[in-house]
Amino acid sequence: MTVGARKLIGTVAVVATGALAGCSNGGSDVATSPAPASSTTTSASATPTSPGWAPTEPAIPSDSASPTTSATPKKSATPASSSVAGVPDAAGIKTAMAQTVETKQPSVHFVPSTVKATVPDGEGGKLTAVVGTRSNAADSGGQVVFFFHGTKFVGWDGDTETSGVTSLAGAGQGVFTIKYTHFAKDDPACCPSLKPVTIHWSWQDNDGFAPSGGTRPYVGTPVAIRLKA
Repeated sequence: MTVGARKLIGTVAVVATGALAGCSNGGSDVATSPAPASSTTTSASATPTSPGWAPTEPAIPSDSASPTTSATPKKSATPASSSVAGVPDAAGIKTAMAQTVETKQPSVHFVPSTVKATVPDGEGGKLTAVVGTRSNAADSGGQVVFFFHGTKFVGWDGDTETSGVTSLAGAGQGVFTIKYTHFAKDDPACCPSLKPVTIHWSWQDNDGFAPSGGTRPYVGTPVAIRLKA
């Protein structure tokens, strides 16, 4: 092969190599579209995340709280009826005492003395205490105090006779103070040697009185009393 033929073949080879290189690099000149970013779609039906607190029951107002203790309500004052608003008259007192007799001697009853007192009951009524003396008594022995609520007789200061009452007085709402003669065993009937016993009788709002401060004194065997049958 001649020198000229060799040069021609070399030139063609160079051109061909360049052409091939150009073809292989051509793709780099074309802009490529970036892959679209994937988007996250939240479905409307997706379950929402649970809250971090739970609803509580509404608080109960303090006014509706149950009391720890049930206090009994105080009785309200009501207009007093005619039977408790007044005081017993002489006839009513005499009748109550005539109906009270000694248990062993029913023929012996009681008669009113002049010693009496009246106090309010706290509810618009009146309370009265009257000393009654044994009907056949020659002295002050054999006495009983009769209690009345309004005009109603409600009981005695005991179911036995006492040796005697030295004084009777009202001591405020619903209370009477009574002093009783106090004999020693050998004292004569005229002359008690012991200090009188003072007892306070308080209205209990149940047609009765409760004593405080002492015990009704007596000498010997107490004489029982009762209502006439």
